[in-house]
Amino acid sequence: MISIMFLAVVLDRPALALRNVVLAALVILILFPESLFNTGFQISFAAVAGLVAFYEAIRHSGEGAFVPRGPLTRLALFLVGIVLSTLVASAAVAPFAAYHFHQSQQYAVLANLIAIPLCNLIVMPAALASLVAMPFGLETLPLWIMGLGIEGMTWVASRVGSFPGAVGRIPAMPTFAFLLMVAGGLWLVLWQTRWRLLGAALVAAGVALAPTLQRPDVLSARDGALVAVRRGDQQLSAVGSRRPSFELIRWLEHDGDTREPKEAMKASRFKCDAVGCRALVKGVTVAVARHPAALADDCQRVKILIASFANTRGCNGPAVLIDFFAVRRGGTHAVYIEEDGHIRVETVAQMRGDRPWSLRRTTRFSKKRVSKPQ
Repeated sequence: MISIMFLAVVLDRPALALRNVVLAALVILILFPESLFNTGFQISFAAVAGLVAFYEAIRHSGEGAFVPRGPLTRLALFLVGIVLSTLVASAAVAPFAAYHFHQSQQYAVLANLIAIPLCNLIVMPAALASLVAMPFGLETLPLWIMGLGIEGMTWVASRVGSFPGAVGRIPAMPTFAFLLMVAGGLWLVLWQTRWRLLGAALVAAGVALAPTLQRPDVLSARDGALVAVRRGDQQLSAVGSRRPSFELIRWLEHDGDTREPKEAMKASRFKCDAVGCRALVKGVTVAVARHPAALADDCQRVKILIASFANTRGCNGPAVLIDFFAVRRGGTHAVYIEEDGHIRVETVAQMRGDRPWSLRRTTRFSKKRVSKPQ
């Protein structure tokens, strides 16, 4: 992107033009087409395209012709520019941050008001000085100064990020809602007339549909030991893990849940004994067997049975049985209890599909399997 913009300067063309952003994206996609699905590519080009389109609109409206006078006016415009740039870039990358990371940054403006001056006044001049001094072997001092500036920016990001409420959790959204937001953003950026405002309607539709993703009622980890069920307040209650696991942390992030994993592992929804646990979810009994002795009782009395060992006793009573071999073949299992009482099971293997490095094996459950609870 920088090379194309420098080339535009050499050819006496506008450097900060949306055409250059499109050319840079085109070159990267021709060389590395897989970049389209790379989160860094998406966020980087979303931020740059939003900023360039915003300042192009200002320039075309004639407001860019204003020439500031006086140091205070210039300083005020500099700070206003930081705020506007942060707001525009944050809005452009917000759908990607929410979809990929389930997070939002609340204090980006505050961090940038400190970090951007450090970058402009220390890091970038020191980087240019280092480039000039390198042929003479004198780059040590400017690189040291540049390092101080980068350390300052990192400290600001870490400090602001540690403030209470600095990071907001956002529940996972459906893919079609995310695509509506992206399509609306592209419409706003690419059109140059009032037609561009129709993109806001697409973005609004995506935002409205974002909370509609159905969340699983029961989750069984890939080792079969960790199980979580959804409580009446829609929060997860987990059992079976002695310490916070990677999967539980991801489940909480997916839910937009701000609780610590140890809070979710209190198993408040379960009633446990020496051989297993039980929980009632939407009127359906879920049993977690920890010892083969629990199968004799649970096999005929529950609709969903999860065991961390192999089903060697031929238990076929439950509508859904997830044992050691099931999680070994399918990975993490997600169980959905529909309003009409049907039970649907999805696995990581089904969602991933067949890949040369991970061929999908036949599992006991298909995505379409349903059953009614008693």
